[in-house]
Amino acid sequence: MKRARLQRGFIRLAGYGAAGSIACVLAVVMVLSCVRVVGRNIALAHELHHVEDDVQTLQARRIAQERDITRLSDPSGSIPEIHEKLRLVRDDEAIIYLKKADVP
Repeated sequence: MKRARLQRGFIRLAGYGAAGSIACVLAVVMVLSCVRVVGRNIALAHELHHVEDDVQTLQARRIAQERDITRLSDPSGSIPEIHEKLRLVRDDEAIIYLKKADVP
């Protein structure tokens, strides 16, 4: 009788140990999953920040290009660009190049 009782106690103890082990394994798996998800969220947040920076840069570039298009569409706005880029002048104009003086 004592032996059967002792065996039941060991079986119960083994069952508690197995249940505890399973609970620990599940807890570790859940924690690792949460860590992986949090790490991915942080990486995506950094990527989103970089994409937002790129969008702002592209919007600023688009605005500048639209200003250039508007300026160059007008003949009086395109003349300075022609002088600078193409080095072309009309008959009554001249380009004067200035050099910086070396400071001793």
